[in-house]
Formats: sequence, C-alpha cells, structure tokens
Amino acid sequence: MRLLVVILPVVLFVNIVAVLAQDEPDAVKHCLDTSMEPIALADVEIDGTLFISSGDGTRAIRNPIPTPYVIAFSDHYRNFGSIGSFSPDGRWFAYYSGTSGWGNVTARNYSLNQLNFVDTYSGQQIFSVPVEKYIFFVSYSHPVRPWDTIDWLDNDTYIIFPHTAFNNTDEIRFIDTDTQREESYEGTLPVAMWLSPDRTHAISGGQIINVTTDEILVEDGDIINWLPDGSGYYIQTLEPSNTSIYNMDGVLRYSHDNHRVQVSQTGTFLAWPNTDITSFYILNTETGETIDLCLSGGSIMFSPDEGQAAIRTSPDGKRQLWFVDTETWQGTLTDANLPDRSLFVGWWNISP
Repeated sequence: MRLLVVILPVVLFVNIVAVLAQDEPDAVKHCLDTSMEPIALADVEIDGTLFISSGDGTRAIRNPIPTPYVIAFSDHYRNFGSIGSFSPDGRWFAYYSGTSGWGNVTARNYSLNQLNFVDTYSGQQIFSVPVEKYIFFVSYSHPVRPWDTIDWLDNDTYIIFPHTAFNNTDEIRFIDTDTQREESYEGTLPVAMWLSPDRTHAISGGQIINVTTDEILVEDGDIINWLPDGSGYYIQTLEPSNTSIYNMDGVLRYSHDNHRVQVSQTGTFLAWPNTDITSFYILNTETGETIDLCLSGGSIMFSPDEGQAAIRTSPDGKRQLWFVDTETWQGTLTDANLPDRSLFVGWWNISP
C-alpha cells in the first residue's frame, strides 16, 4: 500500500467578508427589501440541510426545525466540533475531542484522544473511536484546522492519517461507519492531498492525478478546488487574477477575471462582494448575466441543485440569514439568530 497523506484546504467554502472584488461589473439590480419582517425559520422552504460553523461548534439548518441545531459542540479546549470533516454525502460529521494544554491566543498544544462520529440528520453522536495524537499549532484566525489528518475514502469509510509534521503515534486507520469499528482496506491508495468527490482523482502539489492510472491531468495550478458535485474542478490563479472552471476531462467551461469568488455546486454561479463590501454580485456562467442583490457582504452558499442561495449578512451588527431563489431572485429574511463569525460549511440533501 502506498502512503496516503491528505491535507484538506483550510476553508472549502470562502468567507466572503474579507474578499474585495477587483472590477465592478455591469450588474442587473434585484435589490432585496431589507426592511421586511423576518419569517420564522420553520416556515421557510429550504432545499436540503445547510450547515454552518462558528467558534462554539457546527450547526444544521433544516425544515421544519425552528432553530439551527448543534451537531458538534466546540470549546477549543476539550471538544473541537468547529473543525471536523463531513462525509462526501454530508450524512456523517467526524471531529476530534481531547485536551488543550499550554497555549495563548496565537499558539496551543493539543492532545487528541477521541474521534467522534455524528449522524448529521438527527444531530446525535452515534459512536467514537480512541486515537492518540499530540499536536502543537500556531493559529492567527478563525476557523482553524490544527490537524489536517482526517478525510473520508467514501461515504462509509473514514481514514485517520498520521500527521506528517508533528509527533503522533497513529498509522493509517480505516473506520467503517456501518460496523462502527476499524476495518482493513483492500487495495492501493495514491499519494494525495485532496480526493475528488467521486474519489477518482486527487489534487497533489498543484497537480490533478487520476488515482487509478496515475495520469496527471493538471500540472501547474495555483489553487485547485473540486466542484462539490464532482463534475469538474476550478483553478484560481493569483497573477493575473482568474478563476477557470473545467470539466473532469480538462475541457474549459468558463473563465472569469477574479480569483476571489465563491463557486456553486456545479459551477453555474460565481459570487463575490463589490469593492466596498456593501453588496454581492452573482454571475450566471451559463447566461453571462450578473445580479446585484444590494445586500451587505457576508457569507454565501448555494443549495445542492443551485435553486437557492443562503446569504449571511450583518447590517448594523445584526446577524441575518436570507434564502434567495436563484431563478426569480426573490428573497426571504428569516428570524434565525446565527452565532458570531458564522461560516457556511456545507449544503446537502440528506434523509433519515
């Protein structure tokens, strides 16, 4: 078996607050009525289950539950539920717990002794397995991922990887969520950094590699990300600033002169704030039309079928959650009270 080392991107879904658009496009205004009365979250039609992460944990938002419900708690000392890992289908969430030793606001050492598996639909922890990891991490921002050592091989098989930079006692381990225990894995694994959603390709060192044939598809990407639906990938270059979306076979689908954008599930939509972060621009890559919702910048994510956009805004310090129809661009303001510094981290169709 070849060694598999996985280092996931720190944030898979961009926090738009810190992103400045480089050009002001000719946008069609669909300004939402920010004076409307909020609607109860339980009465809002939501396509699937939306997940958010904040300093105190990870939450799920789903009809008809009236408030976001916690699936993993975080206190940054014993439970680290803000920085776990979802299975490809969103049904499982795995996160570490343990203890935090000496440290301050910028650096801390961790002793991790348990890996917890949560059913995201019910929000219940189903089982846990013992681990033994000791990590020292320097952090200057939230959210943090002090241990890039976890990933999913598929929807039911979780991999615990040895940490390559710090002391740890783990070898590669495979946890089967059906049997809820360690299982052996038959087959070979590539040297990889980030497996594609369908687990057929891997991103490694600016390259995209076919995990079966070892064929190199891309060799010189600055920043490479998979499209969440697995239909392709996108490459973001810093100089010149650009985002290019490709099919899995390498055929270019769309190119946009800005690398600081949020990309939707299939790449149909690109989103970024205007220069003074007073509104979002949303570009339809199929029609070329750009929409301005006149909402102050925050965080945005698209539903699995891209029929909805969830937008978090903070006008006058208030943390608001909007759901916007991407066909009519009509929006609904909800009464959800989101935690401070909330980020969207996933949106899936999951069921019992």
